[in-house]
Amino acid sequence: MISLFALFAISCGGDATKDTTDSNQDDIISVQAPDDSIVVFAASDVEQSTIDRTVLWLEMAQDIWFTEDTFGWEHDLYSPIYLVIVGEDMEATIELEEQYCDHLNENHPVSVEYSRCNYVDPNCENGICLFTEYVTNGGAGIASSRQNDGYHLMIMAAKNPSPTEEDYKKVVFHEAFHIYQLSQHNETDYNISEEIMGRLSGDHSDHVPWWSEGTAEYMAVYEYSLQDGVDEDYFENEMRNKIGYHQDSSEAYVINEYVAHDTKLYNITFDDNGHLGYHLGSWLVAYLVHSNGQQSIFDFYQNAHQLSFAENFTARFGQDYRTTIDEFEAFLLQEDKDRLLDILQ
Repeated sequence: MISLFALFAISCGGDATKDTTDSNQDDIISVQAPDDSIVVFAASDVEQSTIDRTVLWLEMAQDIWFTEDTFGWEHDLYSPIYLVIVGEDMEATIELEEQYCDHLNENHPVSVEYSRCNYVDPNCENGICLFTEYVTNGGAGIASSRQNDGYHLMIMAAKNPSPTEEDYKKVVFHEAFHIYQLSQHNETDYNISEEIMGRLSGDHSDHVPWWSEGTAEYMAVYEYSLQDGVDEDYFENEMRNKIGYHQDSSEAYVINEYVAHDTKLYNITFDDNGHLGYHLGSWLVAYLVHSNGQQSIFDFYQNAHQLSFAENFTARFGQDYRTTIDEFEAFLLQEDKDRLLDILQ
């Protein structure tokens, strides 16, 4: 059976008007809403329950972060979100890629020119490798520039984690916070945008994850821990996992790995022990929140449109990020690891 994408436009608030149209292939379901919207492109092997779960948690994240007092709201940068959900059937995802490119050609012709829809990667093994690599590898990601493309592209896969796992909901929050981050400026130059986000803050030209991924991961874990039905120890347990420190051990093996790697946090790239940037980046955010309050993180992003990353960091946290990381390393290396947990209270 040939499948068209299921198309939804879902608002953070207000009633939606549903319009279902028959098709000689599969039905296209269209739900119109007046405010911030989500447009779902689901492969034919994705279950409705997965679509519903993903949209529910993305809407929850919208309610938490996409608020009227933000630069992103003022400049209408939060929407639309093109939410792509793929399953485990490669052919279904190849079909979805074709349908998605048709949608871009009709609605975002400028965006198509610079996308994989218009570029054949000679190393691609399946489809055009716009979504198919998520079938192979799993995971999730944001793969667009709202300022240049006119939309946020958010991709969710069927594994690493699976939609039935608790972590899947946290990953939805993580990717939604990336949308929050990326919506707090109107810069169209790619390199300047990446600099603003802290992804070019190393002593080299490679992208680094410590700030952009650290803040997204901390906020995702923290906000998810506050939701109804979540274990009361979830936040502490997740933060313990990030440094590898558990009740039956006095060692935090992730911290030991970082020390052995002998590379400053701001110099760790996505490709070279990038997990340390994610894990210890989230702990750095916890460290800053403990000293400055959580609002300081949001204040950082609300000033991202007018300052460089280094200037913004110093203005928000009182000193440059290199000095902060030096002090953070001393904090991590204290002998009594239980004292690390004190900042989570």
